[in-house]
Amino acid sequence: MLRLYGRITAITHMDTEKTIGNDGSKVYEVGYIIVPSVPEEKVQSHVDALKALLAKNKAEIIADENPTLRPLAYRMQKKIGATNHKFDQGYFGWIKFELDKGSIEKIKVALDTDEAILRHLLITTVAENTYLGKSSLLIKEEGAAEKTPDAVIAEGEVSVAEVTPEVVK
Repeated sequence: MLRLYGRITAITHMDTEKTIGNDGSKVYEVGYIIVPSVPEEKVQSHVDALKALLAKNKAEIIADENPTLRPLAYRMQKKIGATNHKFDQGYFGWIKFELDKGSIEKIKVALDTDEAILRHLLITTVAENTYLGKSSLLIKEEGAAEKTPDAVIAEGEVSVAEVTPEVVK
């Protein structure tokens, strides 16, 4: 495992064959926060530049989510030029891609030096879709209307402990 503490960057390794392809490539996911000082209409150009960098290094993009402006859990600081800037919101997005193990360092260096990226996290993962997203808030039954978790609990189909075991402890 590689950790760099100057920026929140980590490359972790999962013990699963699904992370390594037959040709020696691995599946990675990068989550990134673009500084909010970038105008909203130019955010997509930064994402396109990141995707172009991945394509230049022969990465195959598996999935991605365009950045959206979100509040940050705490104020983050980034040195841009000679001054330190503080941010309490940013454009968060992610890209999942497959890339040769030897090329990941170039991607990491590019992310580290990009002044528009406030923070990023680069991890190894699996190619399968593991993101449930907002649809995970709905429980679907075949032939029935969608139900929220509260409605399912109210009908006695599951208990609160089964839905949120950490709250019951």
